[in-house]
Amino acid sequence: MAYPPQQSTVVITQQPTVSMPMKRPWGSGLGACFNDTGICLPATFIPQCYQCAVMADFDEDCCVAWPCCLGPNMTLLALRYHFRNKHNIQGSLMNDCCAAMFCYQCALCQLMREHKNMKYQVPSPIPINPVVMVQSSVPQMAPLVTQPGVELTGYDQ
Repeated sequence: MAYPPQQSTVVITQQPTVSMPMKRPWGSGLGACFNDTGICLPATFIPQCYQCAVMADFDEDCCVAWPCCLGPNMTLLALRYHFRNKHNIQGSLMNDCCAAMFCYQCALCQLMREHKNMKYQVPSPIPINPVVMVQSSVPQMAPLVTQPGVELTGYDQ
């Protein structure tokens, strides 16, 4: 004998909400260039070449970093602004502009340090806390009991 499929009604009493996390500070300061000499040395002595490598790491086209187009400072400004907004880092467009124009190598180091540190962190999901109450309109049925040696076919157990 086949039983009718169980039906249930889902009642959502509160819609799910997403709360944006607070903006966080940069992982290291603008002047912390020597915290990672593997980033500091190339950014200091061959900054345009290093910026090209940074752009490749960000999946951007390297030719934009050269002075013939926007110039390295404006390209770094765009990279910092995009990265800061994408990763919810504190700051402003004016701060990004001043860092790119007056502290070019330090800003390049800071950006790459932050990118490098984020590669090795596991992102935490944004918590979504819906309140869901399930009310069943069909009473629960007792499981089927069979005799030893009797096999039922066509039923999910």
